[in-house]
Amino acid sequence: MEKFKTKQTTVLVIIIVIIGLFYWFEIKPSQIRKTCANNSLDTRWQNDDFKNIKGGKFDRYETCLKFYGLKK
Repeated sequence: MEKFKTKQTTVLVIIIVIIGLFYWFEIKPSQIRKTCANNSLDTRWQNDDFKNIKGGKFDRYETCLKFYGLKK
């Protein structure tokens, strides 16, 4: 009985780690890209963190990605 609980706990921890890694490396970056794309298309978009934007929509998108750490 004790051995079964240990295996169950190990499997549960492995599943939680896999789900966490999937979220961190797949879902979160796609949500950030979606947010940056929406912000770069919004003409009313004003934020102190992005004051030094040179111009077009692409520059705002790139700046947003750099702000969130998805681009160097």
